[in-house]
Amino acid sequence: MSYQYAPQGLIIQNAMYYNMDVTGHLQNHVNQQGGKIHIPHGTQYNDFFGRDPAPGVGKQLVITYRHGPYGQEQRATFNECQAVDIQYQPQQAPPSGLIIQNAMYYNMDVTAHVQKHIAANGGKLHVTHGTQYNDWFGRDPAPGVGKQLVITYRDGPYGQEQRATFNECQAIDIHPSQQSFNAPPSGLIIQNAMYYNMDVTAHVQKHIAANGGKLHVTHGTQYNDWFGRDPAPGVGKQLVITYRDGPYGQEQRATFNECQAIDIHPSQQSFNAPSGLIIHNAMYYNMDVTAHIQKHIASNGGKLHVTHGTQYNDWFGRDPAPGVGKQLVITYRDGPYGQEQRATFNECQAIDIHPQHQQQVYPQY
Repeated sequence: MSYQYAPQGLIIQNAMYYNMDVTGHLQNHVNQQGGKIHIPHGTQYNDFFGRDPAPGVGKQLVITYRHGPYGQEQRATFNECQAVDIQYQPQQAPPSGLIIQNAMYYNMDVTAHVQKHIAANGGKLHVTHGTQYNDWFGRDPAPGVGKQLVITYRDGPYGQEQRATFNECQAIDIHPSQQSFNAPPSGLIIQNAMYYNMDVTAHVQKHIAANGGKLHVTHGTQYNDWFGRDPAPGVGKQLVITYRDGPYGQEQRATFNECQAIDIHPSQQSFNAPSGLIIHNAMYYNMDVTAHIQKHIASNGGKLHVTHGTQYNDWFGRDPAPGVGKQLVITYRDGPYGQEQRATFNECQAIDIHPQHQQQVYPQY
C-alpha cells in the first residue's frame, strides 16, 4: 500500500516561522526524535531552519499539531531561541463524541478548554443558560465589549465540519449523534456551504444523507425557498459548496447561481481508501489548479512528475498573470493517513513527488 497509516508521534499540521513554511522541516525533526519536538533553549531558529526569513525583525514560530491522528488540533507559539518541548501523548482509539476543531471567545483561543469540557461530559457539550463565559474561561478577553463564542467542530472523527455561534451567557447544547461512533461515511461530505453570507452546510449535508449520498437539486429550484429564507433580498446570490467525494476524496469547490441545477454524485472512491498522493489544494499564482493536478496524479500511478522546463502556463491552459513571476504551491498528503505537507515550485521547475511505500504502522497504546 502506498499510504501511511496512523503514525506514532506528533503530526504537524502546519508550522510557520515568520512567513516561512517549515512544516516539512519540523515533521522530519519529529520523526527523528521518536515522535516528539525537542529544541533546546537558545537554539537559533534561523540556523535550525536554514535561513533568516526576515533579517532584523523579531519572529515567532507558530506550530499547529495533533497528538497522532486522533488528537485534536492544537496550536503553540514560540519566540526566537525559546525552548520547544512537546512530548507525544498517545491517544486511545478514535474518539466518539464531539471533536473541537477550533473555538474562539472573542479573540481568545479556548479550543483546549472546550474539548476538555466535552471529554469530562461523555462526549457532549452542555453549558446552562446564564453561565458567565468570562468565568467559565477564566478571564474576560475584552472588558465592556459584547462577545461571541464561535465553535467549529465535528460530530466524531467522521462527521463533517460544522460551526456554531453563541452570545455571552447563551445556553450551549450540542450532542453527538450515532455517526460519531460509526465508520467513515460513503457519499459526499460537505466541508462548507455558503449561500451568499448564510452558512447552509448542515442543510446541504442533510439533503445528501436523505438522497443516498448524492446532491441533486432540479433546475429552477428557488434556493431561497430551499434554505428557508432570503439572506439578501434584491441581490444576486451564489451558492458555494466545498466538499469531498467520501472521506478519502480531495477537497473540491463548486459554485452555483440562483435556481441553477446541482447534480454531484459520489464516485467509487467515496467507498475506497486511495493509494497515492492526495492533493488538498494547489494554487498557481491566484488560479486554483487542484483538480488539474489530482487528475494528473490519477493518470500517473499516484505520483506527481513534471519534467524540468515544462511551461506551467501551457500545462494549466492559461497564464493567470502575464508578465508576472509565478509560483505553484501544492498542499498534499501521502495517502489519506499521511500528514499534510506543502511544496512550492517556480515556473518551469521540475516536480517529482512520489508516494512513500510505507508498511502499515499502528499506534501503540
